[in-house]
Amino acid sequence: MNHEFNMVRACACLSITLLHCMLFLRDTVPVTMLDIYDIFRVLLCFATPAFVMLSETLIARSYHQSLPDAFLGKRLKFIVAPFIAFAIVSELVKVFVVGEAFDPMRLGSYLLGKYHGWFVIVIVQFYLMHMAIVKFKLSQLSIILLTSFITYFHYKYVTPHIDHRDYKFIFTTWAAFFCFGYFIGRYYQQVIAFIKQNTGLIYGLAILSIAISTANFIYDGKLVHSKLFENIPLTISLFGVLLLVGLKFGDRWWVQTVSRSSYGIYLVHWPVIVIYTTYLPMESLNYWLSIPLLFIMTTITSIVIVRSFNNIPLGHYIVGKDNYRGPKKAVAK
Repeated sequence: MNHEFNMVRACACLSITLLHCMLFLRDTVPVTMLDIYDIFRVLLCFATPAFVMLSETLIARSYHQSLPDAFLGKRLKFIVAPFIAFAIVSELVKVFVVGEAFDPMRLGSYLLGKYHGWFVIVIVQFYLMHMAIVKFKLSQLSIILLTSFITYFHYKYVTPHIDHRDYKFIFTTWAAFFCFGYFIGRYYQQVIAFIKQNTGLIYGLAILSIAISTANFIYDGKLVHSKLFENIPLTISLFGVLLLVGLKFGDRWWVQTVSRSSYGIYLVHWPVIVIYTTYLPMESLNYWLSIPLLFIMTTITSIVIVRSFNNIPLGHYIVGKDNYRGPKKAVAK
């Protein structure tokens, strides 16, 4: 079993949860600390690209030459239903927790992906792109050239003119991550052998990418989102680090626990944060205390919700599938 995948999945999931906890409590941070605070948020933005990139890595590792029957259908039924469910949940939270009036137009926008579950649309596009590669037997060179052109076109002609919240769904934003995910998966054994033999290089590239992202934040507009160009090397280098760390520590109980519920946590954590920050006096606490507290409470609550729904009929179609199988029973001798 490849426990290193669990490490990538778990750390990406925890990072996005922490990122959103920090977003909700940002107003409690002193002005003098905001730049340092936001730099940390920028670095956490590797999470969603790493999560969606992993989806392609796993597929390319197993299906780079042919696809099984009902490849798309089997995958969509476990991610699309929860995506729709939490679009509805997000509107219910707006109405019953935040106190806003019911808005059919807002609900419609959520169903089109304009809420925190938007990453599902990216994953579906990755599925379709992978299917096209296999069906048309695209050469490796053509994949590299095509994704390179798409990435160049996106950052040259799309990002300067459109708000990042409006292009986060489209494939051009994520083409580079798809490409790297595909080749990491296709040549996975060689990739693992390489990072084992070049540990210093992997960590060095990660440190360099962190430095570049930090510098760009300071000198280029202080933007915080996952669609920045410098997030490409940041995500890929940290992906490599997490694979490396996961080879040794990916079988730890907390990694397995979060990884099994990761898709559900991605969907559940945002409404949980809204509820906690609405009904609990989080802003009255010092941010050094309130942020870790909110993060821990949100993570545990999300896992409990995901696991609980998976114990009722069809619950996994609401919160996503949890792969927990319970403790192993002792075998009588």
